[in-house]
Amino acid sequence: MDDTNRLDLQKVVKDLSSVGQGVNDPLNKADSNSNYENPLNDAFRYFNSFATYNSPSGPNPATQADVRGYTNASKNVFSFLASTKDSTCGYDYIVFLGNKFPNTNTTYSTEIDAAAALFNDPAVVVDKTVNQTTGRSGDIWTKFMFQYGVKVKDSAYRHITTYTIDICNAHCDTSQAALLSKMADVSQGTYYQAKTLASIETALTEIFQEVQAVNSVF
Repeated sequence: MDDTNRLDLQKVVKDLSSVGQGVNDPLNKADSNSNYENPLNDAFRYFNSFATYNSPSGPNPATQADVRGYTNASKNVFSFLASTKDSTCGYDYIVFLGNKFPNTNTTYSTEIDAAAALFNDPAVVVDKTVNQTTGRSGDIWTKFMFQYGVKVKDSAYRHITTYTIDICNAHCDTSQAALLSKMADVSQGTYYQAKTLASIETALTEIFQEVQAVNSVF
């Protein structure tokens, strides 16, 4: 992450915490019937510079999705950092914030198999072992991305670790906690429960410090 990226990230976090806008801005909200599998599918595709699963959508996709993350203005093919493509060193990371137990995705099995097939590597087999009993499959995706995250070359993959933050205020859902906890656990990440803005900031600070500490040894 360079200085420009850091400034961009700081702006995003600041906007989220702004009074009268931030988390209430439609650009920062997902549909109430969202699932977790679809955005994880797109995250996987981003790290590997594949075509998008879901093209950017929402009230203003032109500002919602940074064109620098794509190969074209249509924003239907991702473009990950070319400088890291051939490196087996270090990990890649996802920080996943969830504030509502997601809807089920009945087609996730077909979709994750289709994503895995993009590697064109017959050795890649998705482990669909059930790890928790919520009926949701976000953890299958994060486990898959930890095992086969970023393809460096045939039979060589870089891990993607997922950290999760369960934003729940006064109404914390045990199923949500179980799902997000397992999503982190199967990818060697950490689960955080955050009931206040301050606890969200603390979680993000700890995550970034840990990521920096791990990657600085390479």
